[in-house]
Amino acid sequence: MRVLPRTINDELSREEDPKPHEPEETSNCAAFNTFGIPAVSIPCGFSASGLPIGLMIAGPRFSEGRVLALAQAYEKATQWHTMRPKLTPDMSVPPVKRNA
Repeated sequence: MRVLPRTINDELSREEDPKPHEPEETSNCAAFNTFGIPAVSIPCGFSASGLPIGLMIAGPRFSEGRVLALAQAYEKATQWHTMRPKLTPDMSVPPVKRNA
């Protein structure tokens, strides 16, 4: 995703939008999926609000080995894949809505 997700409170308080989202607003993957281009997303940091950010690595068709090798080399050179967002015990968790 090219945009940060809404917070849980924002999502729970928003009204339903009957208009569908434009694909370019919601996904970076459409072109890769459509044209069969190998790609992988790996952790590369955190936003200012503490949400994880991913790095998309892509290559030409049939280069899966090179794409995965580069992703593995990046993970060996950094520690982002071992880090987790900071969660606190006082964070509120909304109730799960169950469909009747």
